[in-house]
Amino acid sequence: MFEEFLGGGVAMIVFAVILRFFFGRGGASGFDSIADAHEDAGDADNAKKLRDTAESYRTRVDRYFYLLLIIGLLMILVSLIGRP
Repeated sequence: MFEEFLGGGVAMIVFAVILRFFFGRGGASGFDSIADAHEDAGDADNAKKLRDTAESYRTRVDRYFYLLLIIGLLMILVSLIGRP
């Protein structure tokens, strides 16, 4: 039974790393690119809103990353403690 926790914990950590890699910085950079285009066009108000959205997006992805990382590490710890 505890072997499933070990595999699940490793899978959870791998998923957290993939989430952060693909959606963390890369996902928010799209908002930054659009904000740059708005600034070049002279629309600073919309550019600020987009930059705030990008920062919110980064913060949310970071929170999910750390949550999944902690859950994965706890699952691995449970599997190691429960092993005879």
